[in-house]
Amino acid sequence: MKLLEDFGVRKIEQYYQIFEKNQKQHYKSIHKLFTTSHLYFLTSIAFFIGFSLTVPIIWLELKFDIFNIDAINYTNITIYAFVLFLLIIIEFYLLFLLGFHTIAYYIYHLKQIDEIQTQHLNESEFLALFARVIMELPEHHVTKHPIRHHQLNNIDIATFSILYKLKVVVSNFLLKLIMKRVLAKSIFRVYTPYIATLGTGVWDAIVFYKTIKHSQYKIMVRYTIDYLLTHKKNLLLEDTNVKALLNRYYYYGEYSNNFEYLLNQILQETTINYTEESYLADHVNKACHQKLLLLIYAFKEKVHTKNEREIMRDIDKERDISKIRKALRSGNTEEIRAFIDIW
Repeated sequence: MKLLEDFGVRKIEQYYQIFEKNQKQHYKSIHKLFTTSHLYFLTSIAFFIGFSLTVPIIWLELKFDIFNIDAINYTNITIYAFVLFLLIIIEFYLLFLLGFHTIAYYIYHLKQIDEIQTQHLNESEFLALFARVIMELPEHHVTKHPIRHHQLNNIDIATFSILYKLKVVVSNFLLKLIMKRVLAKSIFRVYTPYIATLGTGVWDAIVFYKTIKHSQYKIMVRYTIDYLLTHKKNLLLEDTNVKALLNRYYYYGEYSNNFEYLLNQILQETTINYTEESYLADHVNKACHQKLLLLIYAFKEKVHTKNEREIMRDIDKERDISKIRKALRSGNTEEIRAFIDIW
């Protein structure tokens, strides 16, 4: 896992250095950077990678008649399996490089935007976060802080990764079944397997788009944390609010690089010696700063757990949390700053 992480960090750094030499700044705000059509262009490249590398697989399927049980040829099956494995490796490698290229592109432009106060965008630890996102690697399980997560649940990540890794077989098989029914009496029925290659292209495009949007969200959460530390540090250091942060991280359910960073910054100013019973007490969320509570519950982009939803119902501000999450997704720093500045 660490080997893959380090590989991703090195690639992002290499692309970043290339951008420093050749790229000009095009954006005046994070919102414009995150909403540019450039991401759609890159997503179309992801589609082309998945589509073009699946065509040879389909060609071999038809040439060797792989799925004909009555005429099994083990030599052909071995060749097919080898080519399938090789092309999937190439496909993953190209998609990963495209993802690392995109992250480097964002970091280069972010560092030149005036409103950015995050000074550590290209530090190895922060880049490792994006390497894991791009390669669909699970987060670390060990936190540096005295937090025993309520639910270290990576089932969603594992399931998504397994589906992603089986996509060539699954997407093509299902799409071929559908297309065979649709084109059963059409002159195009002989091209059904090739039409099914669109499934892989679409799948790759969707996964690529989602991982990049997820990376954007994490960048915005870090931006928000740094803005808080700059403008509301005293508020963050208040006893009730530190407990609320610990409570939130406990129910977050998994390791979070951004929460680790926030707690590390707080530790530089004060000590965190609370027992689990004290920061999980029922009154903690009611006693803390309610706007801060809304904000830290918006830090999670993925679907909230049952316990998180119950706490959000107690806060009774789910609509406000959704509004903040929307601003984080789009890189709308003006709305985030406005929300924080009125505290």
